[in-house]
Amino acid sequence: MKKPGNRKMIHRNIFYFCLLGISFFLPVFPKIVPYFITLLFLNWIVEAPFRHNFKLVFKEKQRFLLLSFSFLYILYLIGMTYSNNLEYGREDLEIKLSLLVLPLIFSTLDKAVLTKKEGFNVLSFFVTGCFTGTLLLLGHSWYNETWNHMDNAFYYGNLSWFFHPTYLSMYLSFSVAVLAWYIISGEVSIRPLLKIILILLSIYFLILIILLSSKAGILSLALVMVFFSSILIIKNKNWITGLIFLVTSLLTLYLGLQFFPYASGRMSVARESVSEDSSIKSDKAESTAERIMIWKSGLEIIHEHMLFGVGTGDVKDELLLKYKQCNIAPAFEKKLNAHNQYIQTFLSIGIFGFLLLLSMMLLPSLIAIRQEQHLYVIFLLIFALNIAFESMLEVQAGVVYFAFFNTFLFWVWKGNNPEPVLAA
Repeated sequence: MKKPGNRKMIHRNIFYFCLLGISFFLPVFPKIVPYFITLLFLNWIVEAPFRHNFKLVFKEKQRFLLLSFSFLYILYLIGMTYSNNLEYGREDLEIKLSLLVLPLIFSTLDKAVLTKKEGFNVLSFFVTGCFTGTLLLLGHSWYNETWNHMDNAFYYGNLSWFFHPTYLSMYLSFSVAVLAWYIISGEVSIRPLLKIILILLSIYFLILIILLSSKAGILSLALVMVFFSSILIIKNKNWITGLIFLVTSLLTLYLGLQFFPYASGRMSVARESVSEDSSIKSDKAESTAERIMIWKSGLEIIHEHMLFGVGTGDVKDELLLKYKQCNIAPAFEKKLNAHNQYIQTFLSIGIFGFLLLLSMMLLPSLIAIRQEQHLYVIFLLIFALNIAFESMLEVQAGVVYFAFFNTFLFWVWKGNNPEPVLAA
């Protein structure tokens, strides 16, 4: 029979293994990620840290704030009580389950489960996963261009063939943020050669984001550049380096867009669609103009169901009915969601859900800003920007990414300490 200490170490190693697995495979092979989450949950059940830590949730502010990330899921559960389409509602709750499970697990963990280095390794595995995944995508595009003679094989959906380009661009933008944080923050000791490698890797991700041609992705990348330039200028008082970094990075992004005309063309079409009347001018199902019409349709439904929304299970049916009434044929045929998580949540569970979603973006950001947790701040900013263009909590690629890194980053720093609260 194993000693209690050995048993605890086994649980700790399984926990660490699951974190690395989720982080690495999310941008490589997302279908395996639910199995890591299941193993993480089963390990938590068997180890049962909640038996002595759950009472601390109501005594320690940081634990309670972490658990509060699951309240949005609870509102979706309540939204089932006034839904007619229970089958769709159950599917939606299954997709969103990590919003409940991960905050519950992390809020009841012992504080010193990982070392500081292991915490950084989780982030590094995500960056490595993004690098590995994009190499596979480039190989697939090369095959299609060489053997199948596919046009634009290295752009947009042809490149990101098993991911929506916006989701992968968001992953890559966060990876660039992690690399910039490694270089600028001083939290990680980096040798000159490694710093050069990280800079080259950032440029590689920048090129990939341009090739993916996601408008939200390019905006996210620009946000990362401005954010870390501001840190250099305001916090580090390094005006010259900050301005050089800002000008150089934005100029590189601009030149990249000019070098790849497909990407710059998508940005131009987006500008024209916003500045002109938003009537449909093409049959492209996810054009910017149509997206604006979808948002307007969602806002009309919100006006009719302001308080509680239409219900977790009925949101899709109500949107399709509105698309049909407004004659948005492609959106109706492809059964598209609201393409905006703020609108989607408001539609489903009303103003309380909308305000809770906003608070999940704003309150942790304020805590992180006060404690100078810059990586967590930029993570939230990137996600808050992207969910204005996609309903990212409606699909696994978005909901697992947010639930995992939101809880992990908050747990690592506990929201009240400028240094990671990890074992030495």
